[in-house]
Amino acid sequence: MPIIGVARSGDLESLRERASQSLQAHGFTDAAATRALTEHLPRVKGSNDDLQTFQALRRELGDAHRPLHYLAVPPAIFGEVVDNLAASGCAAGHGSSSRSPSVTTSGHTPEATRNEQFKVIDSIRALTPLDLVRGQYRGYRDVTGVAPDSTVETFATLRLQVDTWQWDGVPFYIRTGKCLPVTVTDVTVTLKRPPQSVFGEVEPPEGDYLRFRLTPDMSISLGARATAGGEAMVGNAVELYASHQSGTERQPYQRLIGDASRGDQSLFAREEWEEATWRIVDGVLDSTTRPDAYEPGTWGPPEAASVLQPGDRWYEPVQKPVVA
Repeated sequence: MPIIGVARSGDLESLRERASQSLQAHGFTDAAATRALTEHLPRVKGSNDDLQTFQALRRELGDAHRPLHYLAVPPAIFGEVVDNLAASGCAAGHGSSSRSPSVTTSGHTPEATRNEQFKVIDSIRALTPLDLVRGQYRGYRDVTGVAPDSTVETFATLRLQVDTWQWDGVPFYIRTGKCLPVTVTDVTVTLKRPPQSVFGEVEPPEGDYLRFRLTPDMSISLGARATAGGEAMVGNAVELYASHQSGTERQPYQRLIGDASRGDQSLFAREEWEEATWRIVDGVLDSTTRPDAYEPGTWGPPEAASVLQPGDRWYEPVQKPVVA
């Protein structure tokens, strides 16, 4: 499986040397295997906006089937690069993918898993302006390169509805932005409160929850109410916390490239996925309203609360959970 580098500057020897240094930095010291790999690292010199570069890449590919293109390019030229790949014939063969009957996912084939994922995406209701709040932190327009009258959002929150019988009436809230108090990726599932208070509390407690933290660390938390101890039946909020041992996982792109080399498309989007996601957001992309202002270091503009259904609230994550 040849690995072809494409760059405007540098030479083949510098590419091979960089690959060798990277392997050593990650603890791989087998000299024979390193040499065998670097000898399969051809290189094409050229530019992303030059069709001749892609024609040279096509010649270098030879009789290779189903090439995988890793595009480390600025978003502004992504479309041009894709057009050049198509015009040069470098994208030929992408319509079919190798399959390995030994590759399976939790008893399902990768394709069966992707089919189920598409069903969920296809069931998401199209967004309306009432489902979305856009924000921009104060001072953003003073950043170098930003237009003084920019209406580009630095914050967005939205409410999704999944039109299936299992999730009917259950809102899915998404909140993301820049200059928020912490930088984390959390998925929190709040369970419904029981119809009767077990501990006889006047103020109804928050519902139990499951929290999955994806970045910067990986952990799972279960929050519930338990007896506080003593003779009185008093409730106390507790959390069971399980943390992943960092440093043992593969990097995301390392995982994707390995999966692609085996023909496992479980984590890759399909064309109908892309169409379905555009259908969801297309109705709110052309908004010309100015985003609501918010102060840096806060959880966005106050207007963000308008997407919440009565009785719901935002969960405000902390950088590191407090473990007793």
